[in-house]
Amino acid sequence: MAVEFRQRSAGEFIKMLKRRKWLVILPTLAVALAVAYVVSKLPSIYESTTLLTLKPPTISEKVVQSLSDEDLSQRLQTINQEVLSRTSLEPMIAKYKLFQMEKDAGMPTELIIEKMRSNVRVEPERTDNEKVAAFRIYYRDRSPEAARNVTAELASKYVNAQVIASTQSAEVTREFIENELNKAKTNLDTIEKQRLEVMMQNVETLPESSQGLIAQLEGLRKREETLTKEKETLITERGRLNDSITANNRQMRLIEDYGEKETQDAARQASQIEDTPAYDELENLKKNTDKRVQIASQSSSRKAELQKKNLELENQRIQAQIAQIDQQLQLKDQEVAQNSVFIGSLESKINTIPNVKVALEAINNQYQSAKTTYDDLLKKRNDASLQVERESNAQGETIRVVDAANLPQSPVNASKRYMAILMGAAAGMALGLFLAGLFEIPRLFKIQNIEDAKHYTGLPVLASVPPLLTHQEIAWKRRAGWLRLAAGIVASLASIPLLIMALQATRVFEKIVS
Repeated sequence: MAVEFRQRSAGEFIKMLKRRKWLVILPTLAVALAVAYVVSKLPSIYESTTLLTLKPPTISEKVVQSLSDEDLSQRLQTINQEVLSRTSLEPMIAKYKLFQMEKDAGMPTELIIEKMRSNVRVEPERTDNEKVAAFRIYYRDRSPEAARNVTAELASKYVNAQVIASTQSAEVTREFIENELNKAKTNLDTIEKQRLEVMMQNVETLPESSQGLIAQLEGLRKREETLTKEKETLITERGRLNDSITANNRQMRLIEDYGEKETQDAARQASQIEDTPAYDELENLKKNTDKRVQIASQSSSRKAELQKKNLELENQRIQAQIAQIDQQLQLKDQEVAQNSVFIGSLESKINTIPNVKVALEAINNQYQSAKTTYDDLLKKRNDASLQVERESNAQGETIRVVDAANLPQSPVNASKRYMAILMGAAAGMALGLFLAGLFEIPRLFKIQNIEDAKHYTGLPVLASVPPLLTHQEIAWKRRAGWLRLAAGIVASLASIPLLIMALQATRVFEKIVS
């Protein structure tokens, strides 16, 4: 049957500590003394600080905008890279004779520079004026004078670097925008040239001329209708004149037929001598009959010829009119054909207008886009030029020193020294408790007193017999205790130099204290 482990009371743990108190006290003292010695040999670290602010522009904020916190942080990072570079820090190490111990120990220059860089701290902060951004520079060194000198020089480097960086940045920005502006101007001129070429090639079919072309087309179509009506009128007149000629020809034939009949009747009347009063003079009348017949025939024929001649003249006049009408019809046909050509040309131009409009709109869109880009770049170029002039004349935001680097009077690692000693004592105590545990834990699994006997046997204890020692045994036990204590003290004292060498080799507290 398994028996549970007996839980110890707080009083029993206190008795254990009393019994093993020297195992706790001696390591605590040894480690604390070793740490105190190592820490006391560490050099004092002095920290100098200076406050720098970003001076607002001396000109209106409408012209220049102040830097935001994000812009300031970004600018500080850029300046940090320049100020904390090797080319900037290495001359200061030689100038102020920094890190002589490290140099004498043979530490490489790269590590010394890195160590100096780790001693520099730059932190943005706010001053009483919330609109003015500021930052503080800290530098630590073993010498208070060196700390102050390096801090002051770092501040001057930040001021100079800010001015140079701002001017260079503004100049580079201006040159970049200038190049982009030239490209935009070239592109704008090219598009404008293309636009002019399209307009010159289609000068008669521009969208603006559509109304005029439509009005011309309507006028030509009305003229075409007028010419058609005039042609119809001329054709009608020519038909009427042809009808007149036909009527005259019929009348001429009637005159010819009527003239022959009238001549015959006149000859017949002239030959009737019975009707004459001189019928008795038969002989004389007979002689004149032929003459009268001839005269009558000539008279009738002359009259018919005269009428026929008049009709022929009338026909000639009508034919002359018909010739004029034919000539007019030919001219009208030419005008109609020419008018049709004009109408076709105008219709072709009007049909071309949508294509020209689309082409011009595309070019105009490109032109407007290029013009907008050009105007934006022109404004940016002017702003960049103003920025360059402002930075050159120190009218923009500048970094200035508000609080000069101070000469530190007390080391900043004094409190850390005490903290390091306390940490060493705590480590020594932890070691002592560990050693005490090594001796006491095995005893916990043995029956040591009446309570253990009761718990693990489950039987009542009727009586207990204390250890029966002689005076010699008691004296020896006491001497053995003192010998163990002396041995512990000697071991602790002997471990102190070893601990000191170990701590100095690892440089643990050097990193903590510095």
